[in-house]
Amino acid sequence: MREFKSFYKTVEGNEGEKCHYPTRLDTYGCGCQHDCKYCYAKSLLEFRDLWNPNDPSVADIKKIENKVKSLTRGSIVRLGGMTDCFQPCENIHKVTYKTIQLLNRYGIHYLIVTKSDLVASDEYVAIMDKNLAHIQITITSTNDQMALEYERATPSSRRIRAIEKLESLGFDVQMRLSPFIPDYVDLAIIDNVKCKRVIVEFLRVNAFIKRTFNLDYSLYTHKEGGYYHLPLETKKGLIGQLYTKEISVCEDCSLAYEYWQTHLNTLPDDCCNLMFSPSSKMIGNRNVLVGNKTAFLCSSTTDSSILQACQNWAESRSDEDIVISGFQSKAELSVLDVLLSKKTKIIMVLAKRMFEKCPQKYKKAVEEGRMLIISPFNAYANLDLVTKEAAQQRNEYLLNRANKIVIGYASAGGMLDNILKKQSKTYQVLVRRT
Repeated sequence: MREFKSFYKTVEGNEGEKCHYPTRLDTYGCGCQHDCKYCYAKSLLEFRDLWNPNDPSVADIKKIENKVKSLTRGSIVRLGGMTDCFQPCENIHKVTYKTIQLLNRYGIHYLIVTKSDLVASDEYVAIMDKNLAHIQITITSTNDQMALEYERATPSSRRIRAIEKLESLGFDVQMRLSPFIPDYVDLAIIDNVKCKRVIVEFLRVNAFIKRTFNLDYSLYTHKEGGYYHLPLETKKGLIGQLYTKEISVCEDCSLAYEYWQTHLNTLPDDCCNLMFSPSSKMIGNRNVLVGNKTAFLCSSTTDSSILQACQNWAESRSDEDIVISGFQSKAELSVLDVLLSKKTKIIMVLAKRMFEKCPQKYKKAVEEGRMLIISPFNAYANLDLVTKEAAQQRNEYLLNRANKIVIGYASAGGMLDNILKKQSKTYQVLVRRT
């Protein structure tokens, strides 16, 4: 058994700049028994004779503890960056098991990325701290036999059962489609997995992967960072097929990264979309995010007829509707009052930092599981008060994530009017004035 000495690393460069959790702790290295043909780590290490999938190196748990105890309490490390921390040899060495115990002891969050169902076994469920554990289980194909052609990991059907078990137990778990190759995935099966959150990562292709992984690469025409990628428009079309889940996209390409950050990812600076962490900036039930959302906005300049039209619209909302708004102007607040009195689902997007605690007015709706409060701004931004710039960014954020847009009234030449002039989506206006 060889020792894996470089088990801890903070990734820099293009990937490190885009990843919100660039610090990785690999319990095994220099090889992974899953030996996936599309693996970028394998492509980087094999030609240097540093890849042995049959005999991976093992990290020294004493050295891991020396590193872990130096980390800041509440920080986050990723387990399973270059290799899978739950590959079969974990059954023998138990280094991941012992590492989780250390991370619990020192109060360090851990983001587990794996293609194994071992993480959901009773043995590991018993030791994982729900306030510190974040788990992403990868699905590359919904056909167990097909997957065997390019990876030696646990069958996907077992991984799906592991996802559903962890979800039912209340863990922060996501299904990870990585790489997401549509021809390998039956979206009807994905839709029916009892897990509401999905993170997507598209295949990145270099010469090594082209040689080892048999796939039609004719659509991979965008070159960036030494890899070929699908163009953004193609990616957008594929993401559009995943409409029953809360989706975020992990992205390497700069233009696509900015697009997902602006238009899709719930937490713009955190594509991993973790719960119960410092970057989660949410209060309430994030499952409210899943489904078609109607954005409601109204200018601050209103009169009684505009208020009445907005309130009438709110009264007509059903229990199944999801209304997303800043709820800041007088008319928006009047709509919120109506929605709070009903059973409609509500997403409030703040134009400032997250509340220290849930305001009393919203507690009942939050406790009923039908309200979510989000701040899309950095937790350390100086935004205790709403600024014009923050309000504009907030409005653009919620409009980009809405399926439908309803405008109570837009004052000519005002902020909302100017935003709508740039809006490509169609929208309904309740009150128009000439």
